[in-house]
Amino acid sequence: LLGRFLVGLAIGSSAVVVPVFLAELADLADPADDGSQIARGSFVGMNVVYITFGQLMAYAVGLLLYPSWRTVLGSAVLPALVQGVALHFVCKRQNLLMEPSPSLGDGGPIWRNVLDLWQRREVKIGLRLHVLQQASGINTVLYWSPLLVASAWSGTQGEGTTRLMLLASMLPVAVNCAGSFVSMTLVDRGRRQTLLISLAASIA
Repeated sequence: LLGRFLVGLAIGSSAVVVPVFLAELADLADPADDGSQIARGSFVGMNVVYITFGQLMAYAVGLLLYPSWRTVLGSAVLPALVQGVALHFVCKRQNLLMEPSPSLGDGGPIWRNVLDLWQRREVKIGLRLHVLQQASGINTVLYWSPLLVASAWSGTQGEGTTRLMLLASMLPVAVNCAGSFVSMTLVDRGRRQTLLISLAASIA
């Protein structure tokens, strides 16, 4: 239980910190040879691509290492170690992120600047989009798809059957991963139109 609590804190923190850090790096990136700036939306969105791809790989590892659940859980240490080492090679320009930003007001108390940000239209829209995304139930489907498939399975039970159920539960994860790759090609053009179309498709 303590382990799940710590993992939840880490995931929640990274979900907030990483996109902001990537957005700042995109603004600081040097222009390309043709003078064009990096596509900010797709650059930040790569975080989602890696998350969904990681979920797909986690299911694949679980399928390959089944039925040794201890090995499955222990294998999560490997990417954590890789990330821990890679943190030492993160962009050395992150000290620029501590400079005052015009969007944070006049440099007064930070709590007052945060309250001011809550009044901004962009922040309100972003928060509502996140609430709608979580309320769609996609995380429930992804996390509990093996149990959902198992509860709907009416055939014989066995190790081979369990592998088939695990393989079937990978389908929504694979679709989610493929969709994140497609979204990266659309995020920086026609954002409002793309958002409305995708929202209508999700509701349908």
